[in-house]
Amino acid sequence: DEKKLATLEQIIRRSSQYPGRLKALADNSHSLLRDYYANKGRFDDYTVGIPEVTEIASLVTEEGEIIPEAVAVYLSLEAEGLKLANQVVWAEPAGGRGERLSKDQPIAYKGIKPALLIALISENSQFARFQTRQIMGWQRLTSQLNHQDRPLINAIMSSEDNDEDLHRLYSEHNYFGADPDLVNIYPQPLVFAVDTYEGHFAVEDDNPYRLAEKAHGHGDIHMVFYQQDVAKAAMEQEARYIVFYQDTNLPIFRAILPALALTECKKLALSFIASPRYPGSNVGALAKLTHKQTG
Repeated sequence: DEKKLATLEQIIRRSSQYPGRLKALADNSHSLLRDYYANKGRFDDYTVGIPEVTEIASLVTEEGEIIPEAVAVYLSLEAEGLKLANQVVWAEPAGGRGERLSKDQPIAYKGIKPALLIALISENSQFARFQTRQIMGWQRLTSQLNHQDRPLINAIMSSEDNDEDLHRLYSEHNYFGADPDLVNIYPQPLVFAVDTYEGHFAVEDDNPYRLAEKAHGHGDIHMVFYQQDVAKAAMEQEARYIVFYQDTNLPIFRAILPALALTECKKLALSFIASPRYPGSNVGALAKLTHKQTG
């Protein structure tokens, strides 16, 4: 009876955390699975096209020679983007456990991805350190350029699977030099896992009275930040942009400032940073969708 009562408490708690409650989660799961097994795509009613692209030319040739003209354009865009860097909310989805890092590997990785080292010659080169220090540096330089000191808004979405480890990583390293009050870590609620074609919820292997739970994915970052009033805090600080970046993506930090400059210049409400995708590549792609009936 105690286990059954615990199950009811688990269901009530998770239901209260999901928009539309448990019925909405079940309905969404059933709908997605039904369409999948009917070979029906979510975008069957749309035509796929190429979105508007602003290409930043490569800075080097295939032979590795620097192209001065391309470098000049990049540096100009970077300088313009730097002026905007203290008007940004920095948002990082970091709710995973890094299970894929251990797949088919002889040595399993037991930590969290932000704690991974980017340089094996140093034990103090975590992804989290690089990203935090980079953002802090931009913040400082931009404040000097604009003569206005805005507090950094760095919002990180963890999950209940790794929230404790993520807090420990930052606290043990003194938040990598950042103000602890300005590094906000918000846990993403878990959702019930599905294990059948009909969309039935799974139970834990060692406890048939407890439903299995998993992190819901990066898309929840919008819901979590709304619930935690991140948008409200951003408006109070007169932030104009929100930059989403991955917890283990270093190259993107070389493109963020030019992308900010282009977003400002073109007055875009939404923009993406991407590299060219070649046919057959096992990566996602950005596309423009046009409804076949309504346009």
